[in-house]
Amino acid sequence: MYQLHAPHARGWAARFAHRNDSSNDIVSESFTRVLEAMRKGGGPRVAVGPYLISTIRNVAISRARELDKEVSVDDVEPYMSEASEVLTGADKLLVEAFNGLNEQQQLVLWLKTVEAMRGRDIARVMDIGEG
Repeated sequence: MYQLHAPHARGWAARFAHRNDSSNDIVSESFTRVLEAMRKGGGPRVAVGPYLISTIRNVAISRARELDKEVSVDDVEPYMSEASEVLTGADKLLVEAFNGLNEQQQLVLWLKTVEAMRGRDIARVMDIGEG
């Protein structure tokens, strides 16, 4: 399982990792969690890849919280005004619509649109009913 999924897992970990966090550590911890879940009778039964991606994301978030790497809104605010000046018309509407979604909805939209995952795989990754 590791040899098959490790290259993709490293890529995902690099996307989710905080700049000071090691993506290799995230990958190792994620594989450990998936293996433990499978040993306990849980975890993925069919599609290991999507389950692993979700685990990598969760590990990266947990590690970022542990490392107390949250960014103050005050630190980001000056950049937000610059970004919104660049956007026009339909782009502004898209950003507003996306930001109006909750975190789970944003993730579903990302997995479907950007990662081109199928609905049933997204449902498995997020542990929700299909549809």
